[in-house]
Amino acid sequence: MTGVAGEYGGPEAPGAEPLPGPPGPAALYSGAPYPPYEPYSGLRGLAGWTGALLIATAIAVGVVFLSEVAGASELSPDAGETAADATGEQVLIGALLGFIEGGLYIAAVVLFMIWFHRAYRNLRPLGVERPRYGTGWAIGAWFIPVFNYIRPKQIVNDIWRASGSEAPPDQGDGWRREPIPAVYRYWWTAWIGVAVIGIAASVVLVAQGEGSVLSEALYYLSYLVTIAAALLARSAVRQTTERQESRARKLGWIRA
Repeated sequence: MTGVAGEYGGPEAPGAEPLPGPPGPAALYSGAPYPPYEPYSGLRGLAGWTGALLIATAIAVGVVFLSEVAGASELSPDAGETAADATGEQVLIGALLGFIEGGLYIAAVVLFMIWFHRAYRNLRPLGVERPRYGTGWAIGAWFIPVFNYIRPKQIVNDIWRASGSEAPPDQGDGWRREPIPAVYRYWWTAWIGVAVIGIAASVVLVAQGEGSVLSEALYYLSYLVTIAAALLARSAVRQTTERQESRARKLGWIRA
């Protein structure tokens, strides 16, 4: 008979009665016998798909960017009638590329949010008895205007800080003092930059009208910053997953 300990990878002596919870991780909590908690959920597979979609999104955005730059050059005054003849085909290609880019972006966002929520939910099994925020914030915070540029960063900081493999099983509040890697700051700066540049481009377009060179330049810049944000997000997902899985392995949630 396989008890819970065997299910989660902890040792179980032959013929022993099944334990009420994983032997290592369950000891993190005080109370009788175990307070409500969820077992650790692996991140590696989900992180792999999330990273792949983020890379695919970055490539798609780059293709759209190059397509728009090429289209703009063909529509310059020096292009003459050839540009007018190619306009219909360019619009069709642009719409197709935009559809592909949008689909990849939505898929990447959905998987990233699932990964984000799972990584934050894992903090209790990893020894954080009282996370700063409820797990619902890992999803809901992204949908509250203005707040979505503050709370998700606080949550991702907590995910990193509480996932260190060298921390004791019962972390107490010591995890709150862990430093944050630079990739988190770069990624979040790029993420906010995409929004700021997009708003600025729209404001300039309204003020100056169609054909605004500044507005067009800002839109092009937003493409480049979006690519950077996607690649940095992929790096953050990979590093965080490795860090959290290492701690889970040390605590016995994952078989070595």
